[in-house]
Amino acid sequence: MLQLVRSQQACIERIRSAVRWARRLVVMIGAPGQGKSTVIEALVLASTVNPLLLDGELLSDRTDAILRLIGLAGLRPEGTDLEMLARLQNKHQTGTEQGIPEIIVDDAHRLPDDVLRLFQELSAGAYGRRWSVLLVGEDGLVSQFQALKPKPTLSSTVLLPRWDQHDLEEACTALHPGLEIAAR
Repeated sequence: MLQLVRSQQACIERIRSAVRWARRLVVMIGAPGQGKSTVIEALVLASTVNPLLLDGELLSDRTDAILRLIGLAGLRPEGTDLEMLARLQNKHQTGTEQGIPEIIVDDAHRLPDDVLRLFQELSAGAYGRRWSVLLVGEDGLVSQFQALKPKPTLSSTVLLPRWDQHDLEEACTALHPGLEIAAR
């Protein structure tokens, strides 16, 4: 894994703070190629807690998302969606004290509205306890989420900024340690 640059490290700290204090839904947005997936990987690798990791590109509908969550938690996919969610509530342990969300969805901007609504409902405690959910995606994710009916409330939005000169120099130094800045 490539070493994190300053803006990515700051983003991890903002996510951890949002998870610790909001303990609900956190949305991280950034432009394609800004390192959102790298930030998530670093967040998970530095943790002793294993969040349920989902890829938004692969989730086709609400039931698919529930079945994947159940599978990641090591449970058997039996019963209705509500019964599986109830079993999931009791199985998975929380890591919010360490600033680690319980569910992380990468490429969340690709999710259908019913799946976005499911994650909002989980974070609001609609099926028992409140889940800490991190949705990671491109800039349009916030407006897509706010367009849901009834309109949900975002507890925290973290923006991964575009790399500045310092970040580019850091990344280049990590990739090519012996070269002069001009040669990089």
